[in-house]
Amino acid sequence: MIETLQTLLFILLNGLVSGGVLFLIAAGLTLIFGVCRVVNFAHGSLAMLGAFTTYALVQVVPYPVAILGAVALVALLGAGVERVIIRPLYAAPDLLQLLATFGLVLILQDVALAVWGPEDLIGPRWPGLSGSVTLLGRRYPLYNLFLIGMAALVALGLHGLMTRSRFGILIRAATLDAPMLGALGVREDLLRTGVFALGAGLAALGGALLLPRDTATLTMDLTLVVDAFVVVVVGGLGSIGGAFRAALLIGLVQSAALVIWPKSSLVLPFLIMALTLWLRPQGLGGKPPPPPGPPPLADRAPPLRPWPQALKTGLVALVTLLTAAPFWLVLLPGDWRAYGLLLLTESLSLGLFALSLHWLIGMGGLLTFGQAAFFGLGAYGVALSLPPLRMGLPEEAALLAALLAGAGIGGLGGLMVGALATRLSGVSLAMVSLAVAQGIWSLAIQAKGLTGGDDGILGLSPRGFFADRGHFYLLALALTLAVALWVRRQSFAPGGAFLRAMRDHPGRAAAAGLSLTGLKLRAFLLAGALAGLAGGLTVLTRGTAFPQLAALGQSVDGLVMLVLGGQFSLLGAFGGAALFHTLHSELIRATPYWRAILGAALLALIGARLVWARREAR
Repeated sequence: MIETLQTLLFILLNGLVSGGVLFLIAAGLTLIFGVCRVVNFAHGSLAMLGAFTTYALVQVVPYPVAILGAVALVALLGAGVERVIIRPLYAAPDLLQLLATFGLVLILQDVALAVWGPEDLIGPRWPGLSGSVTLLGRRYPLYNLFLIGMAALVALGLHGLMTRSRFGILIRAATLDAPMLGALGVREDLLRTGVFALGAGLAALGGALLLPRDTATLTMDLTLVVDAFVVVVVGGLGSIGGAFRAALLIGLVQSAALVIWPKSSLVLPFLIMALTLWLRPQGLGGKPPPPPGPPPLADRAPPLRPWPQALKTGLVALVTLLTAAPFWLVLLPGDWRAYGLLLLTESLSLGLFALSLHWLIGMGGLLTFGQAAFFGLGAYGVALSLPPLRMGLPEEAALLAALLAGAGIGGLGGLMVGALATRLSGVSLAMVSLAVAQGIWSLAIQAKGLTGGDDGILGLSPRGFFADRGHFYLLALALTLAVALWVRRQSFAPGGAFLRAMRDHPGRAAAAGLSLTGLKLRAFLLAGALAGLAGGLTVLTRGTAFPQLAALGQSVDGLVMLVLGGQFSLLGAFGGAALFHTLHSELIRATPYWRAILGAALLALIGARLVWARREAR
């Protein structure tokens, strides 16, 4: 009996600790979204800076002073970020906002690398809170109880701020109707800067309070921001009360899962998120979104026209050059044939990946932030089906059948997300796709018996005729050309026209009798199959399959390729993929600070695109 009570008490306490930490990180994120309508992907980076800055300050001042100093510095940085980077993006499409804040993530990661180095930093114990207390005969860390108290204190403080201060009343009013607030004479720009600084400070507080218990690492930013996204979406975008309830729910469920079924602990938050959005798309404390209208001006697509003859001639010349690559690459000095064919093959598979995003975002206006889910499903579909197929079929037939299986599994994944997406759009849809991708990534790590976990699956390189890298490259080229031409044909078919109608004005498309549900399902099915084929080709090119193929970074890479090439252009998807992959490969070899260069280039590209869109609108 005592043992059962001990277990229940410690599940409760650990759940409150996890939930409290989640709330500390997520509260600022939901505040920023509620007022600024920006999904700040750099929120985890601000928390990371809070932890690193506290580490630096605590070497010379006591912990409380160090934490307050870190919170103040990061809040000032947040105000600067809002004025310089975020403010020009308020009228921009959601995709550009997400990518701009991810560019900031890349820059801040390298700033931390340059200042504090690559090693994990262990903060000193908090004097007076490093001991433990005895509860029902078992010892429990005193600092965990302090974290619970701090989370409760912050929640009460935010409640008081929102209900008893003019600043809080303005925040609530801006969350409900920001244009009306501006019409009443309230300086929206100052309010947004203040809220962004407050959100950044809360993120820094969360990161700083983790330091005495955990380590400060360069990778903690993405982990924290994904967890915060789950809490914010489950709680309802912009709802502090919803975020508090969601953080407690997820923390308690995770704590119980660690005792009952530890392998499910990583997946459960994403299952809760998907289930919540399925039953209540606006989240626990959110309000229903307004009916979808036409896209922002910068997001309106140019008319789809046939390729001019000069472009067709140029494409024929390019395809001829690519087909002859295994022969002319031999003429280059050094080992350029192997490296060149590897680069070209990976660029083709990434081009297919970007093409899947073009079909969803460029053609259908369906914002997704978890396309890596289908890429990873296709990759593991090939990795798991190829060995048994090799036992019953010739190598060449087994390889083609495995690629078909990968595309099919990716398509099924797309159909699953499409079913979840039937009642969602915009940022909510992007968050659901992200949740599915993170769930699949977690499964790939935890299902070690099937996927090999972090060790991955090895020995997947092509054999027989396709063992020659040139032969496999020509197979990838033929598949890519066939798929790209088929997708281009579908763009002009009635199904493609209906998809563009849904993208341009969903309300009018529905009024015209089009089934938006059917269009979304077909769009996700095709996009999932394309991404699955891309994942399968990538696995065969590298000879290995790892969970990182389904990770968040893979999704972001695809979105960057799409923006580089132009989201409305089929050819742009392949051009963006080739440019991104070449730059990425060369930058990694040239400098350890390649992320900062890539992030700065991404911000510059988004800025140039906004300037161009404004000129076009005049």
